Formats: sequence, C-alpha cells, structure tokens
Amino acid sequence: MFSLLSNTLELGADTGLTRTIPRYRALDRTQDLRRSLWVALIPVLLGGTLAAAAVYVFAAQLANVFTHRSDPQEVASLIRTLAFFLPVSSAYTVIIAATRGFGTMVPSVAIDRIGKPALQPILVQLVIWAGLGSSAVALAWAGPIGIGCLVGLASLGILLRRSITSSPRERAPSRGLAELAAEFWGFTAPRALAGMFQVAILWVDTLLIGALRSTREAGIYSAATRYMLVGTFAIIAIIQVFGPKMSELLAHGARDSARAVYQTSTAWLVILTWPVYFTILLFTPLLLSIFGRAFLAGDAPLLVLGGAMLVATACGPVDVVLLMAGKSSWNLINTLVALALNIGLNLILIPRLGITGAGVAWAVSILANNLLPLAESWLALGLHPFGRGFSRAVVASTLSYGGIGLVVRLTRGTSLQAFLLFAVSATMLYGVLLWRLRHDLDLDVLPDVIRRRRASPLTPEMGIEPVD
Repeated sequence: MFSLLSNTLELGADTGLTRTIPRYRALDRTQDLRRSLWVALIPVLLGGTLAAAAVYVFAAQLANVFTHRSDPQEVASLIRTLAFFLPVSSAYTVIIAATRGFGTMVPSVAIDRIGKPALQPILVQLVIWAGLGSSAVALAWAGPIGIGCLVGLASLGILLRRSITSSPRERAPSRGLAELAAEFWGFTAPRALAGMFQVAILWVDTLLIGALRSTREAGIYSAATRYMLVGTFAIIAIIQVFGPKMSELLAHGARDSARAVYQTSTAWLVILTWPVYFTILLFTPLLLSIFGRAFLAGDAPLLVLGGAMLVATACGPVDVVLLMAGKSSWNLINTLVALALNIGLNLILIPRLGITGAGVAWAVSILANNLLPLAESWLALGLHPFGRGFSRAVVASTLSYGGIGLVVRLTRGTSLQAFLLFAVSATMLYGVLLWRLRHDLDLDVLPDVIRRRRASPLTPEMGIEPVD
C-alpha cells in the first residue's frame, strides 16, 4: 500500500523534471530551473501530506482490511508510522529523477541503488534484534528514505548551482511562475494519470483472478509472473540514462542524433534483456519448481508473457521517446487503451482459461502499450529503433540463448545440470559474438564514456554522446 500510494503521489513529476531540466539547459533557460523545481515539488508534497493524513486517520480501518491472523492494532500502528513518510517518499523519487536531468547518474546510483537499499536491511535487522516492535521496524525501513531525500536534495543543489554558473552569459529571460507551472503541469498531468493506469495494469489481473477464480490461483500467477520483472532492471537502467539525453537532443531539434541514440539504446536493451526472456521461455519448468510443484501450473502465462516481452523490448524505450517529445497526452491515450484491453480480456478470459487467460490479457496490453507508441513515434516524429545494431543484437542473442537453449532443452531437458550447461555455453558464445560485433553495436564507445565519468563524476555534461 505504501509503495502504490507513494508512486501515485509522485504525480508524474519525476518524468516531468527528467524532460524539463535537460530541455531548459539546452535552450539556455537556466534562469527557470530553480523555480521549476519548486513548481514540481510543492504539489507532490501537498498531495503526499493530505494522503498521509488520510492514511493516519483511517489506519484502523485499513488494518482490518489487510489483517487476517495478525493483531490489527499492531498493523494499525505500523500503518501510522509509515504514513509520515508518504510525502517524503514521493518527493525523494522526484528529487532523484531531477538529478538525472542534469546529465549524471551518480546521485541516482549512489543514493537510490546503493545507499538506501543497503541501509534499510541493516537498520531493520538491528531493530529486530533489539526487540523494539513493528513500529520501530517500519521506522527503520522508512528512515533511509528520509536520509536519501536530504542527500539527494543536497546533490540537486550542487548540480543546480553548477549548471547556472556554467551557463552562457546571454541566458533566455526568466518566465513567470504561472507560465512555468502551466508549462510543466500541462505536460506532467497526463503523465500522472498514465502512471496510475500503468500501476493498475500491473496488479488488476491478480486481483481479478482472486475474485473470479481463487486466491490459490492468484498466488500461483503472481509468483510465476514476477519473473517478468527480472528484465526490467535493464529496462530501467537504459531509460534513466536515455530520457534526459533524448529531451536535450529534441529540444535542439537534433532529430538525426536523437534517432541514433534511440537505435543504440534499443540495441543495448535487446542485448541485456533477450537472454533473460529466452531463458524464461526455455526453462520455465525449472524456474517455477523453485516455488514448489503446485506453481508449475503457471507455465502457460509465463510463456505467453515471455514472448510478449521479446516484442516489447525490441521496440526500445519508445514510451520515453513520446514523453521527451512532449507527447504526454499520447502516452495517456495509449495507456488507457492498454488498460481497457487488459480489463476487458481479463473479464472474458479468466472465467474460461484461468491464469492462462490472465497471461494472454496482460500480454495483449503489453503489446498495445509498445506497438502503439512505436507507430506514433515513427510516423509523427520520424524516430524508429531499427538501426544497424538492432539486427546484430537480435541475431546474437537468438543464436546464443535461443538456439543453444532450444538444443539443450530438446536433448537434455530442463534439469539443473542442463540449465548450467546452457548458461555456460550460451554466455561464452554471446561474449564472442558481442566482441566481434562491438563496433556495429556501438559497444566500443563505452570505455571512453566510463573514463569521462571517472574523470568528472558530477559534471552536467555527462551522458552518452550520439553516434553518427
């Protein structure tokens, strides 16, 4: 509940700043950066505070909903503790996203990917050892979010000051606060709604399985389909770097460079994710057996979703292309279509096909949410992901993980020994192919990028240079 609420209460301001900051820097509008940050953060803090107050007041009722065998008073106390951190958590995500807008991943990685997740389990374990109760556990888990928020705010201040002092003397005149708010939220508001609908797409199928079939099937489906989230680590990494650079290039009108960055990012996305999804498709029984024999019933939806994700990742970070081009309303419409397909197909297919029907419904919504923006970005913006590196990435990953995986599956089955044979042989072949194709895949630019980042880790100029 805390995660869903805090994500919703970001109001899309994280995406808004990811687009706005590099855009203003590219257009020499650095005078507007400081006030734009306040324009983004104040509604997030206000909305989070109101939601926190409501959660605190209705903690007992919420505890009764979420409590089965636990003590409802203990759960209510935990909910009240977490309520104080709702506005902090939403603001934290927005602040970290804003640092990426200045062309650096250092605060995002150091704070959000290393510092906070490392500190949380340590503090929680200490509290458990001390026997301080569930409220103290909640405080130990949420406390690092507050610390990360303060450190992120300090990093953002440094980046903002450097950007303003290093900008040209002749800067664009500052805009009025009302004009900045209209410009920012005119783009961000549709994205906020789309973000809510995307959260609904992620969870509505599990809820409908529980309502239309059984909680047992909902548990099997939820556990099985979590494997789909493994590839999202690579997707998020690419998107977080790709978004600010795409906004900057489109603000300059550098359409050819934007297309080159989009195509390179898509090739890298295929390189990172297709091995994961081929592994899921070919070794589904082994992966599901980790949860127990009953979970082998989740193989059909996992196969359907694995195929859909191969297509989705082949489209690249296409949603981000539309958003960085200012087409947040298009993104909202696409997400609405995907949600309507998801709910409609779930209602039709779950009673007939069970969790397989839910997998088909989710797969169709995934395809719609990627193929629609692909067509729009290609036809309206002239941007598509199919460069020279795309075909090479597809062939390399398909031969290595798809081809070897299929041979091992047909000859050795899906035992642990067969999986280890597949993993070693496929990875060795993949490494050789990537090395041979490193120029076509633009992998040979990475050493120079890494050296520049090590030399100057907090400079605003950091980022992937477009490849001609």
